[in-house]
Amino acid sequence: MAKILALTSRLPYPPREGHQLRSWHLLSAIARKHDVTLLSFVRDDDVLDDCAVLRETMSRLETFPIDAEHSRLALGRALTRGLLGRFPFVAEKYFSAELTERVTTLARDVDLVHVDMLPLMINLRDVRVPIVLNAHNVEHVLIERRVEIETRPLHRAFLRRQKTRLK
Repeated sequence: MAKILALTSRLPYPPREGHQLRSWHLLSAIARKHDVTLLSFVRDDDVLDDCAVLRETMSRLETFPIDAEHSRLALGRALTRGLLGRFPFVAEKYFSAELTERVTTLARDVDLVHVDMLPLMINLRDVRVPIVLNAHNVEHVLIERRVEIETRPLHRAFLRRQKTRLK
């Protein structure tokens, strides 16, 4: 039995959208034969009371807020770092010092870290075990399409820069 640390961008249960469906089915299948600790962000429409099945399936579940969804100041910081820093905004939006610390601590005692989307990689520092990234490599294509229909020049320029950085 392997020890697996999984990170998700939102609670995968109950699955109400494609991203959650993929994460839920993958994690529940892995948890049948392995010890899975799930660290998950909680979005505004996620309900912790609805995830009893998730708690029963995972060995451990820890949740973290997405600061940029709860504070204009945090959103402004993420936007500024996304414009001026090394990482694109979508990664900065999902940066959490608390989550990064938990990943660093828990990764010392696991066999593998599974990450459900590219922007969450910003929270992996000093991880010395194999990392599996579930990425579809389409995020930059979606932004590119949005650039094509965006009519506001500043928004279009921001999106172009984000597309390049994300790619």
